Amino acid sequence: MQKHHVGLLLLALLFLLSLTVAAQTPPAPTNLMVDTSSARPGVGLSWNSSTTGWWLYRIYRSADDSMNYSLAGQTISRGFRDVDVAVGRTYFYFVTAATVTDSTVVESGPSNVVSVTVGTAGGRVRGTIAGTVIDSTTNTPVGGVRLIFYRVSSPARRLGVPQAWTDSLGQYSALLDTGTYIIR
Repeated sequence: MQKHHVGLLLLALLFLLSLTVAAQTPPAPTNLMVDTSSARPGVGLSWNSSTTGWWLYRIYRSADDSMNYSLAGQTISRGFRDVDVAVGRTYFYFVTAATVTDSTVVESGPSNVVSVTVGTAGGRVRGTIAGTVIDSTTNTPVGGVRLIFYRVSSPARRLGVPQAWTDSLGQYSALLDTGTYIIR
């Protein structure tokens, strides 16, 4: 009878140990760096992991200060490109490693913090579109026309849509993010 109780006790102990291992906190990423060598837009980040294994990495960003962080993205690789940045702003980043068991996320402590001020090579790439609106029947410039630029890749976004007005000579110009637009 004692052997049966000892066996159950060992089984319960092994179960508790397996839960502890499954929910073990992963090691924090190290050597977080900003990749400034790429000509691609955005902020490139890379880091090291002290152990091998499959971790979910969570990237946190704060704009203009190092206090108010929010989740910028997640990846399973040891690199991330944040394209949701604006030229001239300073961003602070740190990364955590995480494991997910059932619906529980166990995160490591934070990596080192890095900061970067986005220059003209990073962030949104913008360009100027310009032209003249001509009346198709009289072939004369039309002043006072409102042009609205709808970006094809985000047709549902209607707030903050760029627009321009033609001057008395029918000319307009607008500064836009690069992309494909429908002009109405």
